[in-house]
Amino acid sequence: MCMAVLLLVHGCASAPKKDTAMSMAQLRNSYEELLSAPEDNEKGDRIISRARTMIGMPYVRGGRNPGGFDCSGLVQWAYKNEGISLPRTAREQSQVGTRITDVEEMRAGDIVAFRHPRRGYHTGIYVGDGKFIHSPHRRDRVKISSLSDPYFRTTFLGARRVSADAEAALVRAQSQLEETSSERLVEYREEQAVRELRKSRQEKAAREKVSKSKKSRDKKERASSDSRRKGKSSRSVAERDTKNKSKATSSSSRRDKSAKSSKSSSRKKVARDSSRKDSRKSVSRSKSRSEKSRKESSRKSSSKKTEKKKS
Repeated sequence: MCMAVLLLVHGCASAPKKDTAMSMAQLRNSYEELLSAPEDNEKGDRIISRARTMIGMPYVRGGRNPGGFDCSGLVQWAYKNEGISLPRTAREQSQVGTRITDVEEMRAGDIVAFRHPRRGYHTGIYVGDGKFIHSPHRRDRVKISSLSDPYFRTTFLGARRVSADAEAALVRAQSQLEETSSERLVEYREEQAVRELRKSRQEKAAREKVSKSKKSRDKKERASSDSRRKGKSSRSVAERDTKNKSKATSSSSRRDKSAKSSKSSSRKKVARDSSRKDSRKSVSRSKSRSEKSRKESSRKSSSKKTEKKKS
């Protein structure tokens, strides 16, 4: 049950965030009793031999079987063959047994631990000559890497040495893990509830932000539409004014034209009348001249007749 809870919570790279210092201290003290005393390292060699058989297996998050491993799952599986029940997560595996920081003092089979600021904990099994076997990360497989690699050199925490010489210590460690599992499960559920509450609040804030932005967009669109309508109305008013002005100017021009035409027609009429008067006058003058000429001719003829009579 403990192992299942720890697997569900964080898998390879991390353990529950609210792990009490007392439980971790008890766990470390229990594993301190498992420090291997003999000089021979047959168990370490067997652990390495077992781990080597898994080289090339794919990385699987939460995996702890030959079908696929994560980092802590490979270490747990290799140690289990020697009767050593290790914790499930890389964080707890990096705290069992005794810490060894000097690479020259490390022996084959020791647990090597690393910690990255963002990626968390990582564990593997030391094979000697500055190399270790591990299951690195997604899209990779179980392989042997070097501690001198820049990434592992900067994140190296040290090695941990454990063995199964004290069976009673293992039983106590397992019982301690089972006792703290319920507390961790409660803490995990509390953390999960807090995370869900935080997530719901974030989603609510995001929805409110989206709604506010939508309202502001709608407001801007309404304002722009109102301004367009006002612009259209002002343009229509201006167009009406220009039309009215053009109509007024056209009517005034027509009136001016009509006045000019009337003036010209009156002038023409006056000219016609004057020409008629002149023609009548000329006719009357010609008539009077003809009458005068007839009178004179008649006087002359009468005077000739009288002279003839006298003669």
